[in-house]
Amino acid sequence: MDDQSHDYRIKSRCKNLVTNFNKQLMVEVFKTDVIHHDVADRLIDQIHRTFIGYKANFDLQDCDNILRIKSVTGSVESTHIIYLLKKLGCNAEILEDEVISLL
Repeated sequence: MDDQSHDYRIKSRCKNLVTNFNKQLMVEVFKTDVIHHDVADRLIDQIHRTFIGYKANFDLQDCDNILRIKSVTGSVESTHIIYLLKKLGCNAEILEDEVISLL
């Protein structure tokens, strides 16, 4: 391997690392009224089919029956998620961040 092709490979790898680093992982958490695993599985499937680049999961052990959605393609379209769940017979709202003061 000559020096030019070696340099090109290094530059290409660095470019890929920077590109992957700059992709932001966005996460939104929703409080829901989903209590059954079969319903949660159906909703997750529908979310994955409707929103390319979203990864969804439920935590039905949590008191708020949370739906967590991660997106690698940009921000999570919260209003679209809420509308989709409502259309499928479930309610959801954004779970607001709690700021706890240590003072």
